[in-house]
Amino acid sequence: MVSLEPGLWIAAILSIGYLSVVVKDNVWYRVAVETLLGASVGNWVVTALLTVNAQAITPLVIDGQVMLIIPILLGIALLMAVSARYGWVSRYGNAWLMGVGCGISGTTVVKQMIIVPIADSILTWNVADAAVLLGRIVLIVSLVTTLLYFLLTIERKGYLARVQQVGRYFIMLMMGIFLPTHQNWNIGAMQQMLQLLMHQWLGIPEPM
Repeated sequence: MVSLEPGLWIAAILSIGYLSVVVKDNVWYRVAVETLLGASVGNWVVTALLTVNAQAITPLVIDGQVMLIIPILLGIALLMAVSARYGWVSRYGNAWLMGVGCGISGTTVVKQMIIVPIADSILTWNVADAAVLLGRIVLIVSLVTTLLYFLLTIERKGYLARVQQVGRYFIMLMMGIFLPTHQNWNIGAMQQMLQLLMHQWLGIPEPM
């Protein structure tokens, strides 16, 4: 039996519109995509406002944490990007955000993805397990050759060119692994849409 729930009908109509792009680009598809984007942005804005109120404005006003004025001012500076006259003010907020973000994330990434794996590979050699040993060797070789490929911008020739070519192969391999993983996520989203349309909206019973 077809569901009579209004929210489910809206979700079904938007899902069909989103899937209609398989046939060709059309107005229904664009409305569905822009509705999804609008809802996502609206949800993000509300969540951001609630977070700012809970973590900055309320502690500043009630608890007297004066230092919170700094992030509030930087946040206001970011919002100045919408102004043609005062848009330059947003540069200060962006500079602070990028500097702190790169410093924190860069340290974490270097530690978790470079230092820790290399340390584990060097300190925990297990020659009895051939698969583990081979994996550690491939990890070190891929790391070194990939870094040489990206960091050394000098003319590539001779032995260095061959080493950097190995790094390029590892990069291509990683991208080849990433693409099916991303497509697998898309297939999962498609499956959820079809389940919503068939089982929840149209009421078709799931196979036993």
